[in-house]
Amino acid sequence: FQTSLSYKQLRFKASFAGVKGGDIFNSNNRYNNLANFQSGDRNYNPAAIANAWTPENPSNVYPSIFSNVVNGHINDRYIEDGSYLRLTDVTIGFTFDQAIVKTLGLSNLDLFTSVKNAFTITNYSGYDPTSRSFNIDPLRRGLDLYSFPAQRQIILGVNLIF
Repeated sequence: FQTSLSYKQLRFKASFAGVKGGDIFNSNNRYNNLANFQSGDRNYNPAAIANAWTPENPSNVYPSIFSNVVNGHINDRYIEDGSYLRLTDVTIGFTFDQAIVKTLGLSNLDLFTSVKNAFTITNYSGYDPTSRSFNIDPLRRGLDLYSFPAQRQIILGVNLIF
């Protein structure tokens, strides 16, 4: 949805996009939250090591440090809600009064700033609920494996008409 407001020479426009529902398999957590030292040389999550399953600490969140079984198996522990609301574009602009513009020898002068992907509201624990690692593969849709998040862009502009 979009909204736009204008008051005299000032204008404001905002565009939002979102999704309600839809699951994402957060494979990042599958690898990053393992406490298994035999799973390769990664940066380990300290919480996974400190809270790993032991007979004294029967955690159902983090597997045992000595478990080899977890590496090759996939379970629903890593499936997360992909719902989100994102401010995809917000623009603020100002059009100068014609009296000022004429004194500068112009026929129009407009300044604006725009921010793309300003913020995202989501409970997804990954970087971005819209990024997917295998978008072109229909068998692996909804899988996030170290995909790059949408970049925030800040644009400053001047429109001059001579």
